[in-house]
Amino acid sequence: MKATHKKRGFFLMHIIGVDLAWGDTKSDGVCFVEANRKNAHVKGFAYPHGDDELLQCVQTELKNVKEPFITIDAPIICPNKTGTRPVDRLTHTLFHREHAACHPANSTKCPRPIRLLKKLKPRGFKAGWNINPNTHVVAEVYPHPAMVQMVQIYSKENVQNAKEEK
Repeated sequence: MKATHKKRGFFLMHIIGVDLAWGDTKSDGVCFVEANRKNAHVKGFAYPHGDDELLQCVQTELKNVKEPFITIDAPIICPNKTGTRPVDRLTHTLFHREHAACHPANSTKCPRPIRLLKKLKPRGFKAGWNINPNTHVVAEVYPHPAMVQMVQIYSKENVQNAKEEK
């Protein structure tokens, strides 16, 4: 990922993490993070309710940020009207034993993430992972498998360390 601008000699990246609620009745979770190559810190968080409040929350943050990177924990790209996306099948294959597989996603079951992406596009956002200067990027993320991997690595290191200490 490329950084955006300098602050105290470090390049900064501004990340807006969104845990999108399923449906329209529950609140979303939004976290604002400022990161550089060495560390990151949470600037704030919010619990907007619905698309309008979420977009207002993002718009408020954009006033202070030049090149935001929005990550959404929801299926923002669903070319299929029914069935399962290939990426959902892949996470199921890789992580079903850990109970970390994706729910099958399609545009019929999950219309809100697709609708939200369409509302972000007129604000200059593009879906993808190509983060360059003067870009507004929104990307789909699924953190559960990453957390499973981190715990497994941590557990393996603990086991190895315990063996070495004996």
